[in-house]
Amino acid sequence: MPNSYRSTDEVVAQCLSDNKNVHLNFSQMKLFASGAFSNVYSGVAKTDSAHEMNIVIKKTWPRNKDSLLEVEILRRLGKLKHKNVVRLLYSYTKKHEARVCLSLIFEYVPLNLHQFLKESNRRLDILEVKMITRQLFRGQYHIQKFRICHRDIKPQNLLYNADTGLLKISDFGSSSIQNASTPQASYHVTRYYRPPELLPANSLRSNGKRIQCLSLADLQAVKSGDGTVSLTDGEGL
Repeated sequence: MPNSYRSTDEVVAQCLSDNKNVHLNFSQMKLFASGAFSNVYSGVAKTDSAHEMNIVIKKTWPRNKDSLLEVEILRRLGKLKHKNVVRLLYSYTKKHEARVCLSLIFEYVPLNLHQFLKESNRRLDILEVKMITRQLFRGQYHIQKFRICHRDIKPQNLLYNADTGLLKISDFGSSSIQNASTPQASYHVTRYYRPPELLPANSLRSNGKRIQCLSLADLQAVKSGDGTVSLTDGEGL
């Protein structure tokens, strides 16, 4: 993936709340995380009104219109803000030779759940598990109201503020807008959080809500550490 890293920069971005253009000055930019399809940078953004805020920028290189679906999903979710879903603040594009880099600017959260669990190096107590799980399902309920299936719920995609205990669902790069006939490809969802019905190496038509809830249940088992989860109908996994 081409590297568009600069410690300082100045851009014209579109504000997601009102679609107006705004000048942003970036400083203290540094690589925050990297993946197969995007790089994420953290830093400070200053607006025309001299307001400063800590932000993260996700930079991707769209290859087709399907690559822009994440922006449409985040726009839909942003119409009705929810504290347990990450908020997209601005977006902008820059051309690099023959390719276009799409940059998405999000609110800053210091850790993801995977980092928190690794750094704390301890088993979470039952109160922490309940608080984290409750926020996870509240965020998922909000997402489902827009007929959106995240398709990659895992600790690395859950932002977490250890000081406040606030959790936010993030990274909608694998998400889809669901309908009754939408096929679920088996390669979606990280393998160890993949619901059983997606394990066969073929596409199937299934209920997106059921698929996502099973991923959440798998994640709750990881957090609780006992490998057992009770579903709403009383069944155990």
